[in-house]
Formats: sequence, structure tokens, C-alpha cells
Amino acid sequence: MISSSIVLDKLTSSFQTQPYPGDLNLVYDNTGYHLECVEIQQTFAGKHWSELSQETLIRENSALAFLTPEAFRFYLPAYLSNVVREFDESDALPEISVYYLTLPVEADSLINLSCIQQQPNEIKLEVSQFLIEELSRSNQKVHQFMERMSGFNQQQGQAIRYYLEYLKAEKNDYFFSKEPEIAIERYWFIFPL
Repeated sequence: MISSSIVLDKLTSSFQTQPYPGDLNLVYDNTGYHLECVEIQQTFAGKHWSELSQETLIRENSALAFLTPEAFRFYLPAYLSNVVREFDESDALPEISVYYLTLPVEADSLINLSCIQQQPNEIKLEVSQFLIEELSRSNQKVHQFMERMSGFNQQQGQAIRYYLEYLKAEKNDYFFSKEPEIAIERYWFIFPL
């Protein structure tokens, strides 16, 4: 059984040396015209992830969508730690965090395309073309996921896996479709505990 204290220890120890991405590398749009990015940049600038209050994290619950990959990796432990510490008061943060830790279903098209490549030529061309068109529309989600997640080291990946395993074991009734388990099965299984 994974306790909340173990998860918090893993998150703290594995992310304590994560470098701050820099004030101008927090959000993907620094033009000043994207209001959400401006607000997030102003709120997070110069702050270590451990300094963000629960109130700030709940108010900025959509921030993970607007952060650069480096800032995503830097601030993610703030969200995860808050969920573990204050689950009942964490508003939508459990769902949001698990959503961003789940490999998009669009990645399945890659698997399907690989399987089709092994089929006879007559059906391969039509279905392959369809899947390639689908991939071109959805590839951005998969690319964004991989760009964010590939920057985690082994220890950080394991800490995230501990987080998801904790939610799966201790908070499973909260999730309608076993989302933490799905996140593990789709990607985080690669980090053994």
C-alpha cells in the first residue's frame, strides 16, 4: 500500500532540484495578447513550485494547458502534492492532473497504423491513408504530451507513478472511469516502482 507520506516524499525529493524555467519561459505565448497566459505568467513568475498556495492552484487550475514543457515539469509537483495533501479540498485538481498525465487516445492511431502496415496491400492503402489523415489532425496532442513527459527523469517518472498508484488505491471511487489506472496503463507503467 502506498501512503500519502510516501508519495509526498517521492515528489519532494525527485523534483527539488528541477530548474526554474525562467520568467519568459513559463507560458507558450509571451506576446501579452493571450490573457490566460498573461495571468499565469504574472502569478507564477519567480515562484518555486513549493510556494504556490492551494488557493492559487485552484484558481489557476487550467494553467497546465498553457505552460511550456519546462514550466509544466517545474510546476506539476505543486498540483500533485496539493491533491495528495488536501484531496477533499482540491476542487477539480485531481481530474485535471490525471488528464494531463494520460497519453491521449490519438496515440492509438499510431498503433493501428503499424498493425495495418502488416496487412495485405489491397486494404492497407485505403485504411493507412485514413489513419494518416487522422494523425495529422490529432498528432499535436500526442506530440505535446510526449514533449512534456519525455523531460522527466527516472526518479520523477517514478514519483508520478507513485502519485497515480496512490490515487488508484486510495481514491478510486472518486474517479468515474478509473482514470489513474488508465494513465498508468497508457504511459506510466514504464516507470517501475
